[in-house]
Amino acid sequence: MKSALFVLLVLITVYCGIWAHRGWILKKKSMHELNHLIRKSTYLQREMSRIPMLDRNWIHREQLPDVLVLLLLSSEDRRFYEHHGVDFFRIFKILLTPRVSRLDYSGGSTLTQQLVKTIWGSGDRTIWNKIHEMAGAWIVESLLRKDEILELYVNCIMWSPNTVGLSSAVQELFGKQVNDLHPDDMILLVAGLPNPEALAKYIMEGKPNRRLLNRIQRLKSEAVTMGIFPESKKGTEYE
Repeated sequence: MKSALFVLLVLITVYCGIWAHRGWILKKKSMHELNHLIRKSTYLQREMSRIPMLDRNWIHREQLPDVLVLLLLSSEDRRFYEHHGVDFFRIFKILLTPRVSRLDYSGGSTLTQQLVKTIWGSGDRTIWNKIHEMAGAWIVESLLRKDEILELYVNCIMWSPNTVGLSSAVQELFGKQVNDLHPDDMILLVAGLPNPEALAKYIMEGKPNRRLLNRIQRLKSEAVTMGIFPESKKGTEYE
């Protein structure tokens, strides 16, 4: 019995050590190491035909438009600055929500979990992968400040089908720089996070997607509530 507990303790220690090492890689923000991780990402290999290099035009936290951050947190992780990597309150809330009502909303993963999944996840929806993702998010949050995580998130995730990182996606989808984005553009970007391919088809080809349109409208309503848009812009402009 004692030997089994000892082995278990060793395994847990090794597992935590692996995640601590990964967290320090993120902490250093070495472009060489980050590019290596991104190009080896099993998740991105499944989602993209070719994984591009990370943006040379890295967007630092202080360069992010405040409106974009507000919309991102409102949509993807409302309690980002309160939880420690995993938002159990949100998970329980989603579990108690009728299945039909969940369709147009994001899942229970926090920004940190999404970052961990993008870099080290497989994309498979299994209990083990979710636990692995939660454990990684908890350790990453133990090593990095919230603003560091937010900066890594916007620069390392898919915002469009062909790009990794916010700057490249903005250039591809809108032909703009990040600091030239209009709030309407920001709503589109954030609404498209669960399905970048649907967003690209909507912007480039005008092909509507019901869930995307619902997310756009919900975000626009929240933008009015937050004072980003006047009440007159609450209508269905994108439909």
